[in-house]
Amino acid sequence: MQSWKIVVVACLIVLGCVAPALAQPEQTPAEMRTEIDLLRQRVAQLEAQLEAAVARHEQLAQENAALRKQLAERPEAVEEPARTATGASLEVPTDLRLELEVTPETWSASPDSLFNELRRDYDRVMKDIARESRSDQQRYYALVGKWVREAERTHRDDVVWTVRVTRVLERPDRAGDVTVQVVNPETGRAWGDPFTMMLPRSFREQLEESPDRHYWELAGTLTATPNLNREREAPGFFLHPLFIGPFAEFEYEFRTRELKAVSLDEAAPPSDEGESASGDKGEPAAA
Repeated sequence: MQSWKIVVVACLIVLGCVAPALAQPEQTPAEMRTEIDLLRQRVAQLEAQLEAAVARHEQLAQENAALRKQLAERPEAVEEPARTATGASLEVPTDLRLELEVTPETWSASPDSLFNELRRDYDRVMKDIARESRSDQQRYYALVGKWVREAERTHRDDVVWTVRVTRVLERPDRAGDVTVQVVNPETGRAWGDPFTMMLPRSFREQLEESPDRHYWELAGTLTATPNLNREREAPGFFLHPLFIGPFAEFEYEFRTRELKAVSLDEAAPPSDEGESASGDKGEPAAA
């Protein structure tokens, strides 16, 4: 458990904020009250971040224990590939060819491209907006909320990604958490880091029925769904959700429409099983 380390870091940050204020006896009572109010707000923000950090740490510890238990109970491989049982996982080895290359600027090319575009747009819209006073802060919240709604409206498109599937884990609700990485179909190099999304059962079964196929063409609708979080002024302790800017977090939605195997220089010939089943919403566990 590392929660005590988080507490120490938070305390040091608070002391760092308070010390300069105490070293200025020439301040007027009104100025001191104002600074005390600001420090109280900062302490409240840090306490909220600390509570979220502890809760997330406990959640990750539980998930880690559950995954270790599933791994220990996983049956030994058999000669003939069979459909995985509930709770089993399908994993493929890391492909050393997946070197990173420059992520395309086209926002719909990959989740990383979408994130980069939203950060650029946020910086352009919000860079000159003041947030010193309480009224400024309220106005800033409103403008971030407006930006969030506009980003969702303007960043929605039908896409076709070439992806490498590296992990499939069935869940109790019969959907599946799938880890994939978008690649350049011409070079095989990755456009960003791997990410996890929820794939409906029909598509997950396609992956399980072709365990020797690693590359797939994933078609669907990509929609940006950034989130306004008034408690997150800075990135904080965790990387998820990704931090776009003050009070704005990165999220997106992917609705899967089609999934079919592709070759991409693999030893096996292209599969004839390109038929896809219609599916429900596929959501990454985002950004």
